[in-house]
Amino acid sequence: GEEGGRFCTQHKLEGMADVSMNCCQELGCKRAPKWNFKHKDNPRFCAKHKMEQMVDKVKGGYCEFGPCTTAASYNYEGHPGGRYCKEHMLDNMVDVVRKLCESPGCTRWPYFNFPGHKDVRFCAAHKEP
Repeated sequence: GEEGGRFCTQHKLEGMADVSMNCCQELGCKRAPKWNFKHKDNPRFCAKHKMEQMVDKVKGGYCEFGPCTTAASYNYEGHPGGRYCKEHMLDNMVDVVRKLCESPGCTRWPYFNFPGHKDVRFCAAHKEP
């Protein structure tokens, strides 16, 4: 067949299909695909037709360890993006996704800031009195 679309929805001819949108590869399904196996590039199936062990390829960010499908949050300090989950992180890796308390040397998660500010900056031990 031909590549690319020739008609809009209003003027399509009988029997024509939408070729501009990727659809789930399950025969007859018109849903948008989001799912595929972890080490494959493009999404192939919708949530209804995904197979066991498939991950959400639109969301992404999974641990690089074998079949693990946990979100990746750990990498070496100064490197962008997570590569491994907490269970599979390598020695000296730190959480590069979640922000830490701004107090020097503190590795706790922040929950506090001054009134009127939405972002969190300090843990309970380092919040202002």
